[in-house]
Amino acid sequence: MVDRSRYIKQTDEEIVTAYQTLKSAAKVAKHFGIGGTTVERILKRNKVTRDGRSHYLTTVRAYTPEQELEIVAKYRNGTWASDLVKEYGGSAYSINQAIDRHGITKRPNPYPDLTSDQLETIKRLHADGMGQTQISIEIGRSQTFVSHAMKKHGIAPHRPMNYTHGMWKGGKLQSGKYLAVLLDRNDPYYAMARSGGYVMEHRIVMARYLGRPLTRTETVHHINGDTSDNRIENLQLRQGRHGKGAVTYCVDCGSHNISHKPLPT
Repeated sequence: MVDRSRYIKQTDEEIVTAYQTLKSAAKVAKHFGIGGTTVERILKRNKVTRDGRSHYLTTVRAYTPEQELEIVAKYRNGTWASDLVKEYGGSAYSINQAIDRHGITKRPNPYPDLTSDQLETIKRLHADGMGQTQISIEIGRSQTFVSHAMKKHGIAPHRPMNYTHGMWKGGKLQSGKYLAVLLDRNDPYYAMARSGGYVMEHRIVMARYLGRPLTRTETVHHINGDTSDNRIENLQLRQGRHGKGAVTYCVDCGSHNISHKPLPT
């Protein structure tokens, strides 16, 4: 590998001195018009302490000294960092850095931890069938807070699909052209369910008729073309994908009693 640093005009000493002033390898490279990798190699070769980032974080400021004094005064008077970000711009980190530079002790989070009363309220409202969003409104906390609290204390959420959803019909859901039904986790066919506990109705009807879960390669065809007609008389078990309006039958006798078996090896 060719060491291109041998061909640059600047000496190691000049590059090291520039870094100690600019505190940025990228800025040094741009200043001399050389490659950033070359600068990095020279700094490493001269065992230069790379303190550019810490220098930037402690000295470079997002606000003027006058603005910092205003920020500190408002924080002392009760204004929260999030509100100061909205007023002065920057980020929460910038605001906190300004506050830290003036030796101000930060106030704790304004929202206390979950109290026993709140937990009991969550349990009661959940038992009454109320969803997480409604509970959060009732107790004056965020939905995320309620969700974490329920998870931490083992409170199982309600049905995966919000039962107040406009498409909720007593456990059935329109999924494209097909109907999906919600299975209980204790259902012996729950392994067929997708994420959320739903399974296509025509598949579960066929599975219960056969007395076994369907495999992933098995499909169920609607004989009359009506995808909402999930009577077992209207369903046919297939292997693999099937085209719309297609049907498999014996061309000799016309029987629809078709099965599949592997070829002999």
